Amino acid sequence: MKNFSKKLFKSNSVPDIDHPFFGKMLYAGGYWEVEELTYGNYSNISVSVNAHENGLFEPHENFTKNILSNLDETIKKLKLKISEQFESFLQKPVPDNFFDEFALIGLSTPENGDINNGWDISFECKSDQDHTFTVYFENGVASEISVDG
Repeated sequence: MKNFSKKLFKSNSVPDIDHPFFGKMLYAGGYWEVEELTYGNYSNISVSVNAHENGLFEPHENFTKNILSNLDETIKKLKLKISEQFESFLQKPVPDNFFDEFALIGLSTPENGDINNGWDISFECKSDQDHTFTVYFENGVASEISVDG
């Protein structure tokens, strides 16, 4: 049923792509969706690739590899923002080891793979899986956070 729905409601006639790095990619009108990226120690990551239907994917691949290979650096940039919201919702501090409490579940790549363009990264809270924390970046700096759940 899931595949039938995708085909029925697909917004255009751009064929899906089987990319060597991203795997199966579905064009969603202005960006590409990747449902289950696996890279290094990370798996089942949803990725939104901000590229046009005939876009160049190499900058997005490089961006994604860089973020996932250096995720500790990204965590340092967002930890303060996520800590404030986490403590507000769950009434406890973020543990010293960020990944004791958070699992990476999503990433969006910026336009042209340029870290200075807008992008975001999402984490599921392990102790309360009803909460997903998404941190938005502008000019390479964590600018906003949203919490779903």
